[in-house]
Amino acid sequence: MLPFKLRCQLQDHQGDVRAICCLPGEDGQPDRIVTTSRDKTAKLWTPESEASTNFVVERTFSGHTHYVTAVCAIRPSNDHPQGLIATGCHDNRIRVFDPKEDNPIHVLTGHTDNVCALVCGKFGTMVSGSWDNTVRVWSSYHCVMELKGHTGAVWAVAIVPSTGKHLTASADSTIKIWHVGSVERTLTQHTDCVRALAVLGTNAFLSASNDGTCRRWQMNGDCVQTYQAHISFVYSLALLPNGFASGGEDRTVRVWQDGELAQTIKVPADSVWSVACLPNGDVAAGTSDGIVRVFTQAAERMADASVMQTFDEHVQAMEQARKPNQSQQIGDLQMKDVKGPECLGIPGRMAGDSRLVREGDGVYAYQWDADSQQWMKLGSVENAIDRKTRGQMLDGQEYDFVFTIDVEDGTPPLKLGYNRGEDPWVVGRKFLEKNFLPLTYLEQVATFISTNAGGGTLAPQASS
Repeated sequence: MLPFKLRCQLQDHQGDVRAICCLPGEDGQPDRIVTTSRDKTAKLWTPESEASTNFVVERTFSGHTHYVTAVCAIRPSNDHPQGLIATGCHDNRIRVFDPKEDNPIHVLTGHTDNVCALVCGKFGTMVSGSWDNTVRVWSSYHCVMELKGHTGAVWAVAIVPSTGKHLTASADSTIKIWHVGSVERTLTQHTDCVRALAVLGTNAFLSASNDGTCRRWQMNGDCVQTYQAHISFVYSLALLPNGFASGGEDRTVRVWQDGELAQTIKVPADSVWSVACLPNGDVAAGTSDGIVRVFTQAAERMADASVMQTFDEHVQAMEQARKPNQSQQIGDLQMKDVKGPECLGIPGRMAGDSRLVREGDGVYAYQWDADSQQWMKLGSVENAIDRKTRGQMLDGQEYDFVFTIDVEDGTPPLKLGYNRGEDPWVVGRKFLEKNFLPLTYLEQVATFISTNAGGGTLAPQASS
């Protein structure tokens, strides 16, 4: 079978493309793609023509007041033969759209923070996950169940068909298996935020994590395989006809078949936020540069040679620009301080230990395999993992800025997360209330947020 090659690039969003799903065609209609973005929009893409390999924007859905972070397709019904589209937004709301209308036909409220995960099941059932640490089950656009148990943001949700079970994954590094509203099992093998889930059937599923791995699980809680997937955070999963795809912070889409890495697709963007499989087996990837790239194994759908050459040149140019040298840093580590291959002679302390090794002009990541008692090479490490000038993580959530707040001498500093477009006064009030600080600090905290564009340290003084 041919490797995946570029089919087309969809360019209309003005911010990171955070989520993708497919809206399957009905009654001879073509399959379409739905995307959501930090530009506060969701877009419906349709094939340009029957013979074209490209997609064009059919509709831009309005009404969102903040970043749109999740999307799923609701199955067709008698009332809506083309199906519906549900989006999750940073304004805490879920909106439901008819593909033929710009404005939502339903707006669901209940979550108290960003709705970052959505999945739809049979008969109009929908499940949502949020930064408020909860999961909600919806039926006929009403919340019929709230699942509480996670201690961090719920980044992914899934429905196990015909079992009454739900799966949830969280910034608390756990996966929970729920049955009829109660926790049946809590899985703790991941060592960082769990960002994605994909159900393989009634007895198995996949997960992906910020710890750089994907895992295959049985429903009894057994982890039957660990994929050393990416050299940084893994954000998304998509099931393929003969395997699965993963996307992550290392600027790659990775294709897995028969339990092994079959192909690594590099993209000229800092992050692959989302991946989705189309009904024909093509893979769509939403990235941090606002572009959706579709890859295919079908020769008749591949882009022209000139388009693929330009794409390859952009990938090579980014790799060259990010190639570390002796004066550069890998995250917080100076290149000159990275040890050479001799450090691999020292065994790891436990399974999963990682180590950076300088080899020639590059730096490579290794992970300790306890079974073979060997260091396993994961791949090259590039400056894409340096997040100093990009979004930052705090308590399992992503922010444009994370500020350090020194409350008083002798006590640990506090962290305040802030996203562009948020009201500094609202963010400041929540921060003070969460940390039991006097509201007399509010004006100073809000002013600091408003005027500081790149992070910093604030030592608040109570106003008189």
